Amino acid sequence: MGRSGRGKGSKKKRGKQAKAKGQRLPELRFRVGDRVECRLPVDDAKSLEECPLLPAEYIAGTVIKTWHRTGKSEDSLDIAPYLVLLDDGDYMAVYEDMNLAVRASASPGLAFDYAPGARVECKLFEDDAFRWRTGHVLKSDKNWAEEMVPPYLIRFDHDKKPRTFFGPPDFIRPVQLRFNVGERVELFDDEKWLPGTVVKLCVEKECGFNAPYELRFDFGESCVVNFDTDDLLRLSNTPPLVVRFAPGSSIECKPKGEGNKWIRGTIIQSNCDWIYHDRPPYFIRLQDGRLIQFWGPNDCIRADSTSNDNRNCPTPREGDREEMFAPFPPRPECPICFIPFPIDYNECDNKLCCGKAICNGCIYAQANEPGLDNRCPFCRTPTSELEDHFLAFCMKWMKSVDADMIYIMGCCHEFGHGDVPKDDKKALELYLRGAELGSALACRRLAFSFGLKTPKGRPFMEKAAKLGCVQARHNLGCLEFDEDNIELALRHWKLAAGVGFDKALNNVLQCYKGGILSKAEYEAVLRCCQRAKEGEWSKQREIARLAYQAHYSRSDDLDC
Repeated sequence: MGRSGRGKGSKKKRGKQAKAKGQRLPELRFRVGDRVECRLPVDDAKSLEECPLLPAEYIAGTVIKTWHRTGKSEDSLDIAPYLVLLDDGDYMAVYEDMNLAVRASASPGLAFDYAPGARVECKLFEDDAFRWRTGHVLKSDKNWAEEMVPPYLIRFDHDKKPRTFFGPPDFIRPVQLRFNVGERVELFDDEKWLPGTVVKLCVEKECGFNAPYELRFDFGESCVVNFDTDDLLRLSNTPPLVVRFAPGSSIECKPKGEGNKWIRGTIIQSNCDWIYHDRPPYFIRLQDGRLIQFWGPNDCIRADSTSNDNRNCPTPREGDREEMFAPFPPRPECPICFIPFPIDYNECDNKLCCGKAICNGCIYAQANEPGLDNRCPFCRTPTSELEDHFLAFCMKWMKSVDADMIYIMGCCHEFGHGDVPKDDKKALELYLRGAELGSALACRRLAFSFGLKTPKGRPFMEKAAKLGCVQARHNLGCLEFDEDNIELALRHWKLAAGVGFDKALNNVLQCYKGGILSKAEYEAVLRCCQRAKEGEWSKQREIARLAYQAHYSRSDDLDC
């Protein structure tokens, strides 16, 4: 398919002569990609210079190649200055670089505003008339002019065979999708209509095409809908699943694959905004111990009439309140390197001589300095003086109101250190005093002393988390998970992982693998964790951490 704009002009002759002699070809007026108008071919026996007054008819197109060889053989000298792709999809070789044969065009080129999967409407010439036809873009190529391929490949609703579309630009326009996210629809499949909910628009597929919809059926499975046509997709009158039960409610449901049998269970997690996130409306623990995802419909879940535990809201307690999940306060800085302290309390040390907390990086760096290895990194107090007057320093801090130093004195009395006698009663008194003054470490120690799951121990762990103890926050998440409060556990772990705690990040990862957390939410937590680690990292601390790990290691899930 193609047209020839051949005439007996001099450009063709000069092109042949220059090609034969190996000389440089003449400079042309237009480049590849320029919009031009080509004159339709005249009588081949006459040149354009000989018949300038003949009636002229021009058609717009795009230059796709210069100095195009039209002969079949590679040694052929039949060369045209331009090869033009016309707006009607035809190709035309132009042999004359003059205004009578080709001229600049003011018409715009075909704009690529439609990605694969877009719903469009095109003006086609059918049955001796132009008609607007709707369809879907299957493929688009922005470099169509250089690659000599159709700009659009479109499958129209009235024709199953895909067709190419070359333009012009005013012959194609967008068509809005009929349904939005959250709307109830029915998909025709295997001679029946399946109800579901639109959860995503313009879905990108692995093959590179975009589908207009992604549906979530009432039985839990998802499906990508490739075409927005009436014979495939229609509006549904069935209501969407309404989340009516809160975590902890006793219910009866009909799980998928269990037939028409009602099975008792307990709501573990409920998601009111499940339509806009890739998560189920309910996580349910059945009476046989299985944990399932429940997607609906509404008539397949009901309150358990035999239980007195039916409620729309769980019993409020300290762990459920919003102030429990307030962001962590800013971490204090090391007074020597001015870098925020690590979240691991084992990577810093409180000095009894001056009461300052010093990171292990600064302590390890001074230990390798000649003459300073036996002194406090901050106040330069000799280590020998601290050992000789250890009890005096202890009595000094016991009379102070420094919460962290009082906690350290409690540790000295609990385990016995130096001249301080071992006294559990005195240690408990100091821990309680430190907790009252706001020591997160003292609160966490009291929680483990009384028992995490006891009514007396858990409030101390919650207070430690509020005061900024990351390990306490992670432990609360573990406790909530053991009690099947997955939503609360995930909130604790996300907060702890966001400040760089690896164990909490691993738990968040397991929730993502289990389908409880979406990919976007996990990526956000991962980025926060990485930023937090970069903010507290230093080369000195890394060297000290490696030296510490060579002698000590911990693998407990709960952090003491």
